[in-house]
Amino acid sequence: MANVLLDTNIYGKIIEDAEGINLVEKIAPDNRFVIHNFRLIRDELRKAPSILRVYDKLVKGTMIQENKQIKELAKQYFSEYKANNGVKNWANIGNDFKIVACASLYNFDLIFSDDEKTLKHPRAINAYKIINLRKKIRTPTFYTYKDLKRSFLTGNS
Repeated sequence: MANVLLDTNIYGKIIEDAEGINLVEKIAPDNRFVIHNFRLIRDELRKAPSILRVYDKLVKGTMIQENKQIKELAKQYFSEYKANNGVKNWANIGNDFKIVACASLYNFDLIFSDDEKTLKHPRAINAYKIINLRKKIRTPTFYTYKDLKRSFLTGNS
């Protein structure tokens, strides 16, 4: 079983994609691919009801609330990122670091994101790896929307 978080931008890609509805129909019933319900992501999607409906169809399990451990780990990522010449400020990158902190602390396997400027920027990924190694927790593997489609719509994309 794969425990997964989809970054906010992935839900937007699903809505924009002609094959998005088919993708949702393939993912939703798959109990081996569990997309977790994280309050921060749901709150980011509230402004877009059509995207929120996709989110609600895909996520499983109880709502994970942002907590002290998630915030603390995200701030440690940010400190490491800044120490390695990261240029984004907390307002621009903090939520991305919280998403990775949630996935790391809950031992999730995968994060899907197409955000190369913040969440998947090489300096950010390096920060996750360094801090998680120090804390002896696993860093999730990062994939793209294209990877998600390939996995579920083989032959259709």
